[in-house]
Amino acid sequence: MLPWILCVVLSTAAALLAVKVYLLRKSMDEIRREFAERLSADTNTLISISSGDAHAKRLASEINAQLRLLREQRPAQPSGASAVMSEEQGADLPVIEGIDVQAGMNYLGGKKHLITALKNFYMLIDNHAHRIESFLKEGMLREATTEVHALKSAALLIGAGELSMRFRRLERYGLEENLEAFKREAPAVIELYRSYKIFLKPLGDKAEGEKKPAAKKDLISILDTIKSAVDHFDIDGVDYAMKQLDEYRLPDECRPHMDALRLCAADVAVEEVLAMAEIIKGIITLLREDAN
Repeated sequence: MLPWILCVVLSTAAALLAVKVYLLRKSMDEIRREFAERLSADTNTLISISSGDAHAKRLASEINAQLRLLREQRPAQPSGASAVMSEEQGADLPVIEGIDVQAGMNYLGGKKHLITALKNFYMLIDNHAHRIESFLKEGMLREATTEVHALKSAALLIGAGELSMRFRRLERYGLEENLEAFKREAPAVIELYRSYKIFLKPLGDKAEGEKKPAAKKDLISILDTIKSAVDHFDIDGVDYAMKQLDEYRLPDECRPHMDALRLCAADVAVEEVLAMAEIIKGIITLLREDAN
């Protein structure tokens, strides 16, 4: 009897493992196919997978973040005299330490695109810096190299030439599999990277006191819109709703969570966006109408 029971248990385990492997292979095929489609098409649609596997979903989320960064970095294709922006077009931009504004406008096709890229660059600084540090702490050189490769291009396109050069050097160490050199130089590069938060803060956020007040129902409606857009993998919808939400003055209790929501939305962290939106909605629901 015992061998027979053991046989059944092993057969069941083997069947479950076979199903797991099949679902993982299916998820990888979906990611591969959708990744190719997103690269070849000018679209804001997120990569989605049918599997509920946490690792597969995390991989899809990471790729979505890189795709979004790629879209933001993709320069416009002006022609003729419009290919180079005049100095007058950037005259009302502040002088930003470490940023060649004119070079950024030339790369990205104008002042409006540069300002958008600078704001996104600002919002992702803490997240990317933390990721590089975490990867190095775990000895994950390949992952750290992927991070600095993306940041090298992002810094170049906004006109941060020195920062881009420093990231390029780290990338070279990664490609050479020189973990020791990467770890030796990374702290100074990350410190320089984080210093851009100070330079870009005026563009990265708007003083809370200048924002307009909002009724609870309006804030809750926008948060529900964000959750719905995320559920439907609608990046444009998320961006639009986030811009709406950022125009309003939120209660003090919500502000730390709002900062986290901005970061998650900018990094296309789907599950985190849903969680943060729900937390903020819960806080607002419990507050008095005049609390904000």
